[in-house]
Amino acid sequence: PGVAEVAQAASAGEVWEILFRVQPQMALVDVHLDDQGGGVLLQQIKKEFPGLALMALTRYAGAQFAATYRDCGADQCFDKTTELDALIRAVTRLAKSISNNEPREENP
Repeated sequence: PGVAEVAQAASAGEVWEILFRVQPQMALVDVHLDDQGGGVLLQQIKKEFPGLALMALTRYAGAQFAATYRDCGADQCFDKTTELDALIRAVTRLAKSISNNEPREENP
């Protein structure tokens, strides 16, 4: 519920193309794209799309990585090697709140 389109990007350029074409309410961005550092990309996305629910996906565990990506604009950050269940719950919860036009939580 609440998810109308899912898109995949392999580069920062593709991320931008999708964001401008789709105008999503939620984006899950892997911060380890080959062509641009994740922190910079997150900052740019949040500046261009300030109302976007932005989730960062990383392969590094640890609170310091999550804090860094939150400082760069991510509303939430998940370690894709250990936090897939939490990610699925967060995306499901956010999709439901978007479909119900509920306000979303920042940095839960």
